[in-house]
Amino acid sequence: MRSFNSRRFPAAEPVRVLAAVVILTAMAVMAGIRPVVIVSGSMEPEIPTGSLCFVDTRDRDAAEGDIVMYEMAGVSVVHRVEDIDFDGRYVMKGDNNDTADPAPVKKGNIKGTVISRVPGLGYAVCILREPMVLAAMSAVMSIILLLGFCRRLPVASKSSRKLSVRIAKKSKRHYNIAVDNFMRGVRK
Repeated sequence: MRSFNSRRFPAAEPVRVLAAVVILTAMAVMAGIRPVVIVSGSMEPEIPTGSLCFVDTRDRDAAEGDIVMYEMAGVSVVHRVEDIDFDGRYVMKGDNNDTADPAPVKKGNIKGTVISRVPGLGYAVCILREPMVLAAMSAVMSIILLLGFCRRLPVASKSSRKLSVRIAKKSKRHYNIAVDNFMRGVRK
């Protein structure tokens, strides 16, 4: 069995990288990891604006000092647990904010714990979500793939074209002889 050679198909390399990213993202989502883009500076300097955070949606048990994502009035917020009050509700506060969030958060509103973050990657994710960018990327990937495979199509050399013409002439001659012999047999 022949192995795949990326030097032979150079256009296939970006496709392989894209496939790996898609597969890894799908695996993370199935494992309960959710990517979240940070759009405000309330958690700076710990989490800068434009960071991509990864939230473990299976871990909803937060302790004091944990950074969690919670939902309040349909909006997802990433803040730190500052305190847990006597009713078991969480007092939340952004690291860059002077005061705690106005309303305590119930345990049911906590969507997960932040496990990792990549500063600046959120900007790229926001750009890639735009329909025009997706369309342009699809077109570019298609062109790269097409050019990569077209470059590998065999081009006939002058000597091979001459050989093809000789074979075609021989084939035509053999065909004519076969037809003549057949016709002679039919006439007898």
